[in-house]
Amino acid sequence: MNLWRRASVTLAIKNRLVGGIPTSPKLIEGWIAANMPEVSADERAKLAEKTVQELPEQAEEAAKSMWTTFKRNSAGAVYIEGRNVKAMFKEAANVLREVLIKDERAGKKAAGEGKEGKAEAKSRYTNLKSKLAERLFIEQDEIPMLRDGKAIEKPDGNEERAIHVMTAMGPRSALKRVDFVNAPAVLKFSLRYLNDGVVDVELIKTLLEYAAWNGMGADRSQGNGLFELVELQPLD
Repeated sequence: MNLWRRASVTLAIKNRLVGGIPTSPKLIEGWIAANMPEVSADERAKLAEKTVQELPEQAEEAAKSMWTTFKRNSAGAVYIEGRNVKAMFKEAANVLREVLIKDERAGKKAAGEGKEGKAEAKSRYTNLKSKLAERLFIEQDEIPMLRDGKAIEKPDGNEERAIHVMTAMGPRSALKRVDFVNAPAVLKFSLRYLNDGVVDVELIKTLLEYAAWNGMGADRSQGNGLFELVELQPLD
């Protein structure tokens, strides 16, 4: 049995991709706690230290402000993590699950297959987010951003804007600084998915078509992180 299927993916950023890794070690620990609640306090501290080592050197003010950026790999290139891409797929699966089930049900009804009320129970899209988490994997831990075929070595710039936060002392205003990479920028990675009939190229394409407009990375609520699917190519 061929247990796995594989595919290569190329995405092109349409506007800008914003870094979401905080530069302050204390902020990083809080970020890890919020995003990885199962991680212990000792592990959070170790992960925070490792993350700081993978960040570019910042001015002292960076450790005191709300500044988010990208990690850099051993070659000095900025990158996003494979787990971020997988999270994007899982989010898309969660949003599209009902749509896919409804479409499948309509197709079965038109073909005279099954009975009303049984389509969802038998659907491969039921609990799609959980199914995807166990079946779809990003093969690269680090996905560098490319421009003209070369890895981008530093963000194109950063911007600051006022944000409003609630503290123990009541509402406060603060400045948030974010690093970004502008278009043109390309991401290339490969997928490995279980060959059991749940995930296929068509489903991956559908999830990417949605995610292209929902975006990836930080500050998506500001319209950042939009992309287009350049290529989705089966590898076997």
